Amino acid sequence: MRIDPDIGPSIARPVVEQLDQRRAAKIDLPAHEFAKPFSRHYIPPLRIVAFGDGGESRALRRLGSCYGADVSLRDAAASSQQLSAILIDSWTAIVCLAHEHEWERVILLWALETNAFYVGAIGGAKTRAARLALLDELAVPPEALARLRAPVGLFESARHPDALAVSLLAELVERYERLVDEMH
Repeated sequence: MRIDPDIGPSIARPVVEQLDQRRAAKIDLPAHEFAKPFSRHYIPPLRIVAFGDGGESRALRRLGSCYGADVSLRDAAASSQQLSAILIDSWTAIVCLAHEHEWERVILLWALETNAFYVGAIGGAKTRAARLALLDELAVPPEALARLRAPVGLFESARHPDALAVSLLAELVERYERLVDEMH
């Protein structure tokens, strides 16, 4: 059970301003007769940057917005210049949901250099093997390759776009919630 303190605007305003700037914030609460002092940590809302315009992307945007995530759908044919203009922080997940995997090279090279907490891509076993071989050829360091999640989602095979979106969103939310736990 989580208990949120009843605080006034003078304490809440700086926290909200920090979150609006996509920075973590905390409120330090003093001891009371029934409780020890503690800090309540807050992180910015989950941001998902999804590449692709298929049913999976649209389903993820629809379901993600129900959760309260900021879901941004992007063209899989994005240029390096377009990618560098996207705001990525440690509360952002980047996912390639395009079935045209030829665009992934640029996206994944960029994504693996960001501080996004999650980088993932869809595709079957052959696609995943080809992707890893390409990234290895491009001299992507092993620690960066280890960040790449494929297949995405909590269950390994999802054939319907909505099923993939539910599976992926559940995995992203679980990992995002862990970020708060790691702050304590």
